[in-house]
Amino acid sequence: MRFSTRLTAPRSRREGRCLSRVLIAATAVATVLDDARAAELLLFTEPRCAACAVFEREVGRVDDRTAESRDAPLIRIRFGSPLSGPYDFVQRPKGSPTFVLVDGRNEVGRFAGYTSDELFWMNLAALLSKLETVESRAP
Repeated sequence: MRFSTRLTAPRSRREGRCLSRVLIAATAVATVLDDARAAELLLFTEPRCAACAVFEREVGRVDDRTAESRDAPLIRIRFGSPLSGPYDFVQRPKGSPTFVLVDGRNEVGRFAGYTSDELFWMNLAALLSKLETVESRAP
């Protein structure tokens, strides 16, 4: 059997209806998966930011091996870049670094700046507790 990557028109009405149903189902699944996306911690950062560099050195290297990262993986976004796609609902931060916890298409909370790893983990724990409170109220 030989497969072609070239798109062709359906050969029959039945084939056309089947193709339409597959496309509708695929769109529905993609929409549900997009809405069911797990929580994520967005980091708005920029290359010349001294606090961002300290964060990367102290926390960024170990973050992917923590329980917090499993609950809300860290997604780095360049400060000032246009927010489109899955993060278009997030309010633009005023400075960097800014950490924004999102759950699906909802902003749970945020904090700005980085002074120490201890303060970062405390702020993140407070945001994650808000996330758990929101999830426990869901129907």
